[in-house]
Amino acid sequence: MTEAEGGAFADLLPGVLRRLLAKRRDLDGIKEKLAKHLVLDPDETLRRWSELPDLEPTSGPHVPLLLEARELYRHGHFYSCVAMCGIASERIVKDVLGEGLAVRKDDEALDLPEEAIPEIDRFELSAIARFLTKAGLLTPEARKAVLDLAELRNRYAHGSGAKPREDALKALELLHDVVNRTVSLFAGHERLGSAPQMDTLPGAAGSFGFDPTNPIPGDYIQYCAELRCPQGHPYSFKRRGSLGVAGPDQHIIDRVSLLCDGGEHNIDLFFDVYHAGTSAATPDGLSRGAARGKRLVGGPGPLRGVEGA
Repeated sequence: MTEAEGGAFADLLPGVLRRLLAKRRDLDGIKEKLAKHLVLDPDETLRRWSELPDLEPTSGPHVPLLLEARELYRHGHFYSCVAMCGIASERIVKDVLGEGLAVRKDDEALDLPEEAIPEIDRFELSAIARFLTKAGLLTPEARKAVLDLAELRNRYAHGSGAKPREDALKALELLHDVVNRTVSLFAGHERLGSAPQMDTLPGAAGSFGFDPTNPIPGDYIQYCAELRCPQGHPYSFKRRGSLGVAGPDQHIIDRVSLLCDGGEHNIDLFFDVYHAGTSAATPDGLSRGAARGKRLVGGPGPLRGVEGA
């Protein structure tokens, strides 16, 4: 590939490769020269991978499309990623329509004939989304995500994208919003971290953090690592298990035992880990600092000196 003045370039390598392959020539020399261009930067790839939402879809024709959209982002093909996100979303919506439709014949409701399903692809996406919402097969939130993603895809399909990487990540977030509301294994069910971030929970009763009826919302690992005892020491901590449904949100509550590094202070705290992020509130008598606490793992074994261990 040769760059010319004014930023233009010519890629003549495909023709060279065709001739070499036709003559069954050895390509090792070219492979060696191109190796640095063919290998992805692992650090950058892993960083982009970490930016992707978790994915737990049901099986179906949407799965390879979802995987390709995510792979395009990992490899840095942001324009293509936006387009593939729109394609995957449209496939999901049309499959929902195909599964939700039935035909009546001789006073009997029948599934849509297999040969009729491809005709659904002729229907316009926004009309399908509106129809499914009115039929109760697509939530208004899912419809909004579908239409927002379609608009974003159209912008990039016409070469009008201005922020490819940012918009690719936005497209993936919209796509996974559609997935989570339609074809996710957990559709209709709350997952850990799926409820909104909160500092305290409305309707909670009792002492914040110390009573299961007033749990600390959010990730307990980061939170406990930041906690300090009344003497200012960080804690070692271990999750003790779940109490069942006890919180004001009707979520399962987790119990965590903590022992400060000075050995003079041990407590049990209760968490609602179905909420995202970490709470900014702190239980009475405690403080927060840099994340220096130590999480102990490996089952329900003893935590030195902690009551009930």
